[in-house]
This record gives sequence, structure tokens and C-alpha cells, in this order.
Amino acid sequence: MKRFVFYLSISIVALGGIYLLFEKQNDFSTEKWIAQPIERGKIVDDLLTSYQLVGMSKQEIVELLGPDGEPTDLGPIGNRSDNALAYNLGAEPGFFSMDDAWLVIYFDIDNRVSAYKLATD
Repeated sequence: MKRFVFYLSISIVALGGIYLLFEKQNDFSTEKWIAQPIERGKIVDDLLTSYQLVGMSKQEIVELLGPDGEPTDLGPIGNRSDNALAYNLGAEPGFFSMDDAWLVIYFDIDNRVSAYKLATD
């Protein structure tokens, strides 16, 4: 019986360590966002829960997410008249991923974030 409890304890600790290891890989950092754009879809949730984007200036967004945000002339996610940036998150989640996912950030007339959304094209 002691052996069973010992092995069960070791298994629980090991599984907890593995979970923390994989969970840590999905943490947002500016460096990871810029250096590994293909991983953005995995870390966008942590970005949105860790940062209050609404109210940030456009310059703060560019410093946080990099200068590669695209104007929103990308079909269903916006049009050229929007004061917005769209960051590609890679293929949308799912088994049959045919579209790209985007983080679209909208700015008001003072170039402060007024809203954001996750969208597909």
C-alpha cells in the first residue's frame, strides 16, 4: 500500500510539472510575439487577459506587439477607412483550418484603443 501511495504521489507531481511546463509555453511576451509569429494564436489569450488594451495608445500597442500590424483592408475584418491594426495569428483553430485568425485593434480619433476583436478572414 505504501508503494502505491508513493508511485501515485510521484505521478501527480510529474503530471503537475508537465502541465506547468506546457502552460508556461503559452504565456505572452513581446519577444515571443515578435520572434515567433506562428505561435501568436497560442499566446493571444494570455495577452488579452494580462493587458488592458482599451485605452492604450497606438504607440504603446506598436511597442507591445511590434510594427507588423497591417491596415485592415483584409475583407471581412475591416476596411481601409478603419483606424485599426490587424495582427495575424496564423491558421484559425480547428481541424479544417482554411482561414487565418487575426487580432484586430481599433483606435479612436485620439489614437487610443477603443475596441479589439478576434476575427477570421
